[in-house]
Amino acid sequence: METYTFPHFPRYATPIHISLFTNVSNSSGIRKKLIEASTMEGAEGDVARDKVDFGFIDASLVCHPYPES
Repeated sequence: METYTFPHFPRYATPIHISLFTNVSNSSGIRKKLIEASTMEGAEGDVARDKVDFGFIDASLVCHPYPES
């Protein structure tokens, strides 16, 4: 896992943590839970969104941070 902060935002508000998971077998269930939480309204929706306060990025679209020369 790697952690980054953004210097143009307050330090307490910007840490992001990046991890690579492989062989994930329940990705469709996780995606369904994210979509459901994003469409729920009211206090129930707020609770559901707090439980899935993360995002997914297709790793094949990301450049390596330390390219070989």
